[in-house]
Amino acid sequence: MVPRFDTLDETPGFEVVDPIETRRFPLSTPSAVEPTPADPDSFRFPVTSACTIETSALTLPYTVLAYVWDADGEVLSELAHDESAEFPRDEYLIELNVPIKLYLRVESGVRIESDTDSMRLVFESETPVTVGARSFSEDPTGTVTTTDDPVDVMAAVSTLGSALETTTCERSWPTLREHPPRVERGDELSVPDGIEVPDTGVTVEVPPNYDAIYSVAPLAYYFGAEVVSGDTPRLTVGNSNAGSTARRDSKTRWFGRSNRRSSSTA
Repeated sequence: MVPRFDTLDETPGFEVVDPIETRRFPLSTPSAVEPTPADPDSFRFPVTSACTIETSALTLPYTVLAYVWDADGEVLSELAHDESAEFPRDEYLIELNVPIKLYLRVESGVRIESDTDSMRLVFESETPVTVGARSFSEDPTGTVTTTDDPVDVMAAVSTLGSALETTTCERSWPTLREHPPRVERGDELSVPDGIEVPDTGVTVEVPPNYDAIYSVAPLAYYFGAEVVSGDTPRLTVGNSNAGSTARRDSKTRWFGRSNRRSSSTA
């Protein structure tokens, strides 16, 4: 299920409906609009559904945190509550921090007005606005079952990267990292079909023991890395690797606060 776009019944505008998290977010317009399907791949950031409307303004029911990006992906402005800004005619991507993840793509001059009660985006004229949406899931994307065998635990940890919405540097934005799968003990290793791990080419080798595996779990999640068994801890990206010579004792943790630095070869 993906977000959908429905016209409002009582006032001009439309609402974005997230059937997964059962959330709705309305946007009002000066006159009636009819959302038409658009290509989700036209957005810089991942969205699962998109539509296009024509309007001269959009009004939000309350003020939200908004980011304005230019066509090259540079952040031009971050607008918090009660802040306003104006931008000359150009192509913009506007990110709205609402319960459903929303992006607006528009080529126009844009004025953003906000006060304690609402936020309004005003364009230089009636213009096409493409709206992209994706569910902002706060729940695990599924459940992976693993045995107590460290090799199976490695395979389970290797699925954490399936929660990444992108493998570009934009993954540093929390909203592009969804909740990873839940991991539970069971009689066998089982990964549901709906959990798809990105092909990043990143591999983490660690000794097959719980201490080492649990230490690299956050790294596997953030990098979308595969965790495999190896005598010497190392991170491999394609043909490059970074080996670790850090000792493990009560004060030193692998990939932790060690004073020893790893060497790397290109």
